[in-house]
Amino acid sequence: MTVSKNQFYSLENIANWQLKGDEKIKLPILQRSFVWKPNQIETVWDSILRGYPIGAFLLAETTDSTFELLDGQQRSTSISLGFFNPWEENSAKFFDNKNKDYGHIPTVWIDLNPEKVSNTNKYLIRVLTRSHPWGYQAKNNSSTLSVSDRKKALDIFKNAGRNVKYTELKNIDVFPFDANLPIPLVFLLKYIYGNQDASSSKEKLINQIAAIKMNNQKESLYKDFIASNAFDDFIDEISKNLTSYSIPAIVLNSSLLKVANSKEKEDPTLFVRLNSQGTPLNGEELIYSIYKAEFPKSKKLVESISADFIQPSRLLSFVNRLVWSDLNQNNYPNSFSVNQFRDRLNNLDFLKRLEDFISSDSDSIANKVFKKSFDILLSENEIKLPIILVKSLINDYPEIFLFYLNWIYIHYYNIEPESFSEIKKGFFYLTLFTLDKNKLPKEIWGESSKLYFWTFQNLKKLTYSNYLFITMPKISDLQVVYKMVIEKKVRWNEFYPSKEEYLKLFDNALEEKGFDEGEKSEIYKNQWNHLANQLAWNRNVLIYCQRDYFNKNFQEFNSLEVLSDTNRPWDYDHIYPSSWVYQQQNVNPQIRDWHNMNANLRAISLEENRSDGNREDPKLKAESLKASDFFIIDDKEYWTKIENRIYDEQSAMYLMSAFVTRTINFYKEIYFFIVEKSL
Repeated sequence: MTVSKNQFYSLENIANWQLKGDEKIKLPILQRSFVWKPNQIETVWDSILRGYPIGAFLLAETTDSTFELLDGQQRSTSISLGFFNPWEENSAKFFDNKNKDYGHIPTVWIDLNPEKVSNTNKYLIRVLTRSHPWGYQAKNNSSTLSVSDRKKALDIFKNAGRNVKYTELKNIDVFPFDANLPIPLVFLLKYIYGNQDASSSKEKLINQIAAIKMNNQKESLYKDFIASNAFDDFIDEISKNLTSYSIPAIVLNSSLLKVANSKEKEDPTLFVRLNSQGTPLNGEELIYSIYKAEFPKSKKLVESISADFIQPSRLLSFVNRLVWSDLNQNNYPNSFSVNQFRDRLNNLDFLKRLEDFISSDSDSIANKVFKKSFDILLSENEIKLPIILVKSLINDYPEIFLFYLNWIYIHYYNIEPESFSEIKKGFFYLTLFTLDKNKLPKEIWGESSKLYFWTFQNLKKLTYSNYLFITMPKISDLQVVYKMVIEKKVRWNEFYPSKEEYLKLFDNALEEKGFDEGEKSEIYKNQWNHLANQLAWNRNVLIYCQRDYFNKNFQEFNSLEVLSDTNRPWDYDHIYPSSWVYQQQNVNPQIRDWHNMNANLRAISLEENRSDGNREDPKLKAESLKASDFFIIDDKEYWTKIENRIYDEQSAMYLMSAFVTRTINFYKEIYFFIVEKSL
């Protein structure tokens, strides 16, 4: 393996790779591929300020004499965020080359005089995100603020004139809540790097702090601390580490990533192991790195096609497999290993087809196929699926989405807008009611040649010949089975239908297929387990049933944008409070079984969730003015009977009736969408 001479980069150099779009160093677009959590960014900056090494970067020369960052993007982006200054116009040219909206890029703050710090960090670094504009807990920076603290933070923001939904707050309008004297880290970095005259620099720093929107009750505290010896000591300590801090980069010659014959048996992941500090790259990411080195001009197109729905590395994996299937008479394409990809780039037919499929033209086949795939799922005819749900389905069920892409590729010019709703329903059906989400697409791959594959009649027919996804039971048959939960007080792990109920539920699907009784029993049991568990635990079910609420409140929220946050702008609120169950004695066993299921949850925006300590009783929740966003009439009547923690059998029966009725209502919503609207 050939390694060029190593290089060293200052923090400012590295920050400018993304802030100024350094033309020599190429990185993926931030919004599409940054996967670190806020506490990881905070840890990187704590390490830097303490003078600790954070590992080397790995660069590779490309064919156009630029460098591709192969390993270290998470660290380089964390550094860039520290230097990002949204209070300064045109401070970043690279972070969002799509619409130049920098208002929701995370900001990094530092507390000048913290009252508390996590056990692992020396400095209190705060990262503010769109879904957490107030930051995380100071003492435990991987934990979110309590509901009451988030409410206090929102009240402070609103008192300062920011009377908008908190996900619409700009990064220049917010500041850390759980901190004493926080300032943007970029202010401190500029103070240190540009410190010529201490007194004038201090005055400038004080003016910068006063100019941003913060809690002005602390303005005098900032002035006093910055004028103190404690501030000078703080600056001296950090400056010693920052002014001489540099990070090495190992530069690989472009020959390393040139197409190599897999028979050489060289491990293509070897270069990643040179840097054990970074986030490990998976096979898709390694292939993507090789692709970017081979076809640098197509990188931007690949990243723009992903449209915030799919990581570019996953998108390229889909493209590779679609092209390979097309070359092989529409046979199922297994995932590529890195060696297989390198080897197939030697196949001139594959290489040419891949280049044609992606190309560097916005009118490429790939662009058309992916755009239509998103347009169908986001179409507003009949029912509008929330953007958040569509993204979740695409990323939770990648093999089914690949099958769907292949169908669109084959039938692109024959797909009419009138069929969008039917396709959307069929896709939703497969994702929810497939027993093996990885195996089914392989089993039915040849079916993608049928233009009318997504019709409910066709899918129902498939359920009788393929037992990897289930036919949808009638609502009345499902109600009969769920009655035993209330009437017989059946525990969740014992909740199985009788043989006769199985036959009704799944429409005698196995009765003339030559299975013996044991085989039929096992298949029916697997199908029932899947159906019951999807209704109980799959949060996509809850999001779908609250789709109007999500479309109204979170239409613009992008769950993949900027960085991997540990939270979202809504809570999954327990209707029957979890504090009445968790670590409590004398809890009804059935209630303990069900209290974390969808039946006891509602998704609610953080602004509306005023349940301090998760203790608001179900009756209050069900009788609130906005209860219609979360409850349906026939389950609401049971919730209104529950005002306190349950100890008696009668109240337990009301609660279990609420759970069961709510579960059936979830199923009704899905059934009416997929089945009745299709008949």
